[in-house]
Amino acid sequence: MFSSTFDDFADHLHTNTIGPILVAQKLLATRIPIGSMVFMSSDSGSAMNFRAFEDGFAAYAASKAALNQALRVSHGV
Repeated sequence: MFSSTFDDFADHLHTNTIGPILVAQKLLATRIPIGSMVFMSSDSGSAMNFRAFEDGFAAYAASKAALNQALRVSHGV
């Protein structure tokens, strides 16, 4: 069962999902030529590679899955 508080969950989302997306948007808005952008994800954010022993990391896993999906959607993958 999900044992994190709302604040814990929000912290993970702000750190692992919202923060990287906002930084990327700001960087792209500078119009500085960028060869590539790299985002750090985790297998915890994968529905297919989720491991049972990571069960206590629901907020972390959800935030990484949200980042993965946001990037897929933004690039039409």
